[in-house]
Amino acid sequence: MSNASLPSKPARREFHPSVREAPMARAPQPFAAGEAVSPLLDGMRAIVERKIPAGERLQTSIPFLALLRVEEATKLEATFLQPSLCVVVQGRKKIFFGSEPVVYGPGDYVVSTLEMTTGAQVLSATRTAPYLGVRIAVSATEIASILVESKLDLPLLHQARSGAFVGTADHDLLEAVTRLLRLIDKPNDAAFLAGSVKREIIYRLLAGENGPRLYRSLVQDQQFLGVARAVEFLKQNFVHGADVETMARSVEMSVSSLRHKFKAVTGESILQYQKRLRLEAARRLLLSGTVDVATSAYRVGYESQSQFSREYTRLFGAPPVKDLRNSRSPGAVQD
Repeated sequence: MSNASLPSKPARREFHPSVREAPMARAPQPFAAGEAVSPLLDGMRAIVERKIPAGERLQTSIPFLALLRVEEATKLEATFLQPSLCVVVQGRKKIFFGSEPVVYGPGDYVVSTLEMTTGAQVLSATRTAPYLGVRIAVSATEIASILVESKLDLPLLHQARSGAFVGTADHDLLEAVTRLLRLIDKPNDAAFLAGSVKREIIYRLLAGENGPRLYRSLVQDQQFLGVARAVEFLKQNFVHGADVETMARSVEMSVSSLRHKFKAVTGESILQYQKRLRLEAARRLLLSGTVDVATSAYRVGYESQSQFSREYTRLFGAPPVKDLRNSRSPGAVQD
């Protein structure tokens, strides 16, 4: 199986924290000794640099594994986190959780258990020493399944948290990720082994120091699970609009609690989230080449084409026709 570039991405949008930037949060601690971990990071770096010598993102032959390479520092930009584990192999990055920034680097990771909007910025990257990352798509269902099967005895945390956090990988986690990377060039082995290695990676996350945070998010916090169910409700009903009262009853939360928790976890209001789902669906329709702008707007629930065009431009950085033309141009940046 061959590697394939991911679909072209929309124009980047600058991110502005909703309140004044908080003091810089302490970054995850680097590996103090480094003897046991540096060879693993060196090996990961060699694989990623070889597989993606240029460009920004590459979807590998393993469906849930993608690689990232950035050759210069970036501005603070809005980004949509998907449920995933993202490991930094080289370089440094800053990410916002609400108004609080966290800086992280080689051997650190970000885990997101829900789709959410945040701000991110590559701080350290050059052509000779690019920022390199590994992204593994991980669903809440997969994590919950391994929680149940593993019978890990994890403590229940009580402090508040968002739907994503930063941690530092231990040797076992990085070793498992390295084995997954090595399967890229072994399609026959990957077809049989990649899934089991992914399960081990999830287990290593749960068994590591941040396991209790995943445990609370996915098992103990019923309100967080309510937000996850609300997200699924929106995905299935975004065309017709969100009846917040019906949604709140279906997830067994009050309307005010759902609104508050939804914004805290996803970084967006329910209306903003629904709007983004509509616009992303419209963009997929346009890129398919099967419908025109007016039809795509109507199919995702817009009655006003001018409103559709304004909101599309605000999200993707260009009006629909221009964005479509840019996405299909030979020099379009691959995401």
